[in-house]
Amino acid sequence: MQMRAILEAKGRQVHQVAPTDTVLAAIETMADRDIGSLMVIEPSGSIVGIVTERDCLRCVAKGPAYREMPVEQITTRDIAVAEVDDDLRHVIDTMIVKRCRHVPIVEDGKLAGMISVRDVMNGRLSETRTELKSLREYIHGPSGPPG
Repeated sequence: MQMRAILEAKGRQVHQVAPTDTVLAAIETMADRDIGSLMVIEPSGSIVGIVTERDCLRCVAKGPAYREMPVEQITTRDIAVAEVDDDLRHVIDTMIVKRCRHVPIVEDGKLAGMISVRDVMNGRLSETRTELKSLREYIHGPSGPPG
């Protein structure tokens, strides 16, 4: 399964913040939308990095100064990125190696969507169901097991 198929099923919307937005604003956005990460995007559209709920928690633990701190100060800049034509196995391997739960997906150099661990699990489950159906049809024929 390619990332393109996952994005078509879940949608391509990517929530984002500007580097100058405050950490508090990022926290509020993630809480309002029930998401675990935001892309940090320059007004020009270029990708700066990603800020996650874990990044925000580390910041909040240091005290109330986070309320006015710009997101760019806690942004992870060296991020894993996948292409829309990359397969699910590649993204799973990337998440394991990079120890991340969110991978931005790009198409023609532009942000096309975001894949989370949940999306990966749903994609893998879909693949497994398809494989299981094929095996059952191989064993019992397309009409199912005898009656």
